[in-house]
Amino acid sequence: MADMLDYQSSKAAQIWKNELEYSILNAAIASGASGSARQMAGIVATVTSHTTGRLSGTSLSETELNAMVYDVATDVGMDDVFDMLVLTLQLRQKVSTFTAGTTKFVDAGDKRLTRPVAVYESDFNVMRVFAHKDVPSAAATPGPSVLGLREDKWKIAYLHRPEKQELAKVGPSERGQIYGEATIEFLAERTNARRHGFAQAG
Repeated sequence: MADMLDYQSSKAAQIWKNELEYSILNAAIASGASGSARQMAGIVATVTSHTTGRLSGTSLSETELNAMVYDVATDVGMDDVFDMLVLTLQLRQKVSTFTAGTTKFVDAGDKRLTRPVAVYESDFNVMRVFAHKDVPSAAATPGPSVLGLREDKWKIAYLHRPEKQELAKVGPSERGQIYGEATIEFLAERTNARRHGFAQAG
């Protein structure tokens, strides 16, 4: 707090990062117009080839996850199937109750206290499991979602990397902004999958 401008800039940079994360998952494409910014299509809107809506209240199960892998594998082959699950916080807890294919590990060489990484071993492959606060979780359509993502098929492309810019002074005040532009780049949409409509618990 020694420098209020630096403090507020740090907070603004964190807000920018959080908004980028939300947009990467949930943004709807818009070309932009006077008074409204252009916007990219997020992962949820982009993954369409292997998207399945479940009946409301369907419980997430190992059978469901294996079916997601099977759908993609029969389309693109095992070598390109998604290797990461991203899901709601509550559905992540559900995966922790699975007995057949879940294991947790931490790097034995890292002595810091870290959160264990969950790994799920399906009938066909192994994938890491992550919860994210911005994965659709509301009960309304489309409902709580599970995203199966092939990590090396997604990239963030920057038109302008985020940076602090000073603005013109007004009287004794100091002003600035965090400015950046980015979009999500998808290289092989069919290697990913999405299922939605699951019950958050049970």
